[in-house]
Order: sequence, then C-alpha cells, then structure tokens
Amino acid sequence: MMDLLTIRRPPFGSVALAEGRRWRGGAGWRYEEKLDGRWCVRECDRALLVGEAMRDGRFFAFDVVRYAGQDLRPLALRERLRVLDDLTQGELRGAFLRPATGQGGEFLEAVLAAGGEGIVAKPLSAPWGASLWFKCKRVETFDCVVTEKNLARGSIRLALNGEDCGWCPALRAFESLRVGDVVEIAAYRRNVSGKFREPQFIRARPDKSE
Repeated sequence: MMDLLTIRRPPFGSVALAEGRRWRGGAGWRYEEKLDGRWCVRECDRALLVGEAMRDGRFFAFDVVRYAGQDLRPLALRERLRVLDDLTQGELRGAFLRPATGQGGEFLEAVLAAGGEGIVAKPLSAPWGASLWFKCKRVETFDCVVTEKNLARGSIRLALNGEDCGWCPALRAFESLRVGDVVEIAAYRRNVSGKFREPQFIRARPDKSE
C-alpha cells in the first residue's frame, strides 16, 4: 500500500538563468512558480497530494499521486493535473492553494520581478519520476571568508561580514583552501537564519584574501 514514505521526489535538473529566460511556453511543458517552502506529501481526504508547505502554514499542492485508492503515478502529468484541477474546484475546494503558472521565460521574468525564487518546468507527458523536472532560480554571488574546514564532508564553513553563513561543499578545491581565505560562492538566497540556500563553490579569490 502506498504511504507517504514511498513517494520519492522526481529527479531535478538545474538550468542557468540565461537559458531559462529563453524558454517558450507550451510545447508539452508546464511552468510553475518555485516557492520557498518545504517539500511535503500530505493526505487530504481521499487524496495524497504533493506540494510545498510554507512557514506561515499555507500548503501549495502541485501534484496528486493517489486518489480514491488509485495510484496515479503511472499517469502522465497532464492527466494527474486534471484530477488535481477537479479536486481544487470540487470536494477539496479551499483545502489547499496552487502555485502560479505561466509561459516560459516571460513567466520567469515576472516571478523574478515580483521577488520570487524562480520556476520549475515539467514535461506534461511524463509519469511521476520518469523524467527530469528542471528548475531555474535566481542566483546571487557572495565573497565569503573560510572559517573552518570539514575533511570528512569536503566542506568549508563560511562567514560574511563576520556573520556565520553555514557550510558549503568545496570538493574540487578543498585541499588548496585555508582558513582565512576569501572564496566566491553562489546561492539562491540568504535565509533569515543567515545561512545560504543551496550554496555552490565557484572559485577562490586570492586577490581579496589578506
């Protein structure tokens, strides 16, 4: 029997912002806003919904993988969305929200202009987990100081303006880096906690190190 623990995330690919801006609407793809929430599988009456749970308690459903005892994962995304649309307008009206959708690069620009994180492109013909979902998100770069190294993880701890920013993988440059070095990293944002969201090591900056 299907339960919450058996619902694995579909595989994701990342697309650079410049490429995402060239996306065009239609052509068998669905474009949805990528929200800054936590991946969540939630039972709601007779349905098992997949979406993002927000810090303020809201739940945005973007897929349905079970309904009325039937496993919907073998169905194409467009068919699962028809079921989700019916639930949104019918028996589960008001029980959850839906992410905004739009047309390719034009939609991406609108989301970013409004301060959003980015969008996700999903092939409408694919069953659950059978094809990559592509995310295109805002990326910023930061020059940080290495404050600690973790050999077991191949990661470096970062600080920005004296504030701890958490850990960042740096496998390809780990051996050459030293505490006190300045490095450039990319991240989708800096959280309220001060930690970077999905940090990626770019390069060492010896020109900025003391």
